[in-house]
Order: sequence, then C-alpha cells, then structure tokens
Amino acid sequence: MRCFVSTILVAFFVSHTSAKSMVSVGCTQVNCLVNPCISAMCPRDSGAVCKPNYCGGSCDFDFFSNGEKLTRRQCILDFCPLSHNLFCDKTEESLCAANTCRNHPQAICRKDCYCTAVFHDPVTLLQYDDCNAVYQL
Repeated sequence: MRCFVSTILVAFFVSHTSAKSMVSVGCTQVNCLVNPCISAMCPRDSGAVCKPNYCGGSCDFDFFSNGEKLTRRQCILDFCPLSHNLFCDKTEESLCAANTCRNHPQAICRKDCYCTAVFHDPVTLLQYDDCNAVYQL
C-alpha cells in the first residue's frame, strides 16, 4: 500500500510541476488531481500532442500538431465520401446555430456527411446519440 500511495504522489507531482511550466503569465491556475490529457483524444491527428491547460480555473487540455494549436473540431475524424458533401448547401455554422444537444450542452457541433448537425463529447470526441432523448424516472 505504501508503494502504491507514493507512486500516485510522484505521478501527481510530475503532472503538477509540468503543468506549472506551461502556465502563461497572468493566468489564474487551478490544481487538478488528474492530468486532463489522460482521457483526451484527437482521432483526426494521431500525432497530435496533448498538453494540460490549467489556466482559467479549469482542468482543461489543448492539442498541438507541428507547433500549431488545434481546435476540438479539428480533432474530430470525418469518414465522408467526397460525393456526400457536394450536395449540401448549408454551412457548419448555420447547421450548428439552428440545432442544440439538450442533454449535453457542452457538446461540440459538426456538420456530418448527410448535411445534419452531429454532436461530440468535448473530451473524447465520441459522437452523442442521445442529444434530445427524454429520460423517465
């Protein structure tokens, strides 16, 4: 048990100290028990590097590829045949502005292959299929 506890403390210390080195000047930093990159994924760019972002009072993360910061939308993998997108006259912005994911208000919206708005988990980027489902107790 003693070995297990010391391993956790060492892992936390390493994570915490590396996070401090990435904090920008004037940033309100938060202490997190778990590195936010542990469950974060960027399926579109498997070489992207996840870096914890403790600024702004939250345990967040950012992905970087070739030195450039990626948005969460840029990490979502699309499997659209080219022919599907040719017939859609709506922009992603207009589709997402007209639709919501009631059960997951923090979801990331994207236009899919069939010109509809789809919503993704902001951390794992997995697609939600229950945005407007009604749950009964």
